[in-house]
Amino acid sequence: MDTNFFLWLEYSNRIRVRILTERGDLLKVLCQYESLIDDLWTPIVRYDSAHGFFHKDILYRDGTKEKRDVNYVDLNSAFNYAREDLENNWRSYLYRYMTQNGR
Repeated sequence: MDTNFFLWLEYSNRIRVRILTERGDLLKVLCQYESLIDDLWTPIVRYDSAHGFFHKDILYRDGTKEKRDVNYVDLNSAFNYAREDLENNWRSYLYRYMTQNGR
């Protein structure tokens, strides 16, 4: 089952969540912090299980991104970590995005 929803942080800031489950098991995860910048929802930090491993993408205004491995025992724990990190640190991620041009 593919499930998509948003966790709203403030009016112009949200976390996009997409999970894929099968028989109650979590198979794929996406947690992406987005901010409304110049009338467009802009991804700033993304956690996902694409490419065969759970990782964090830090996105920059110049279009580049930095990929970091995130090691967790299971995908449920990784998903909870990602959600909590984005909920707790979105302001610092937004500040970094708005003040830096690239790596």
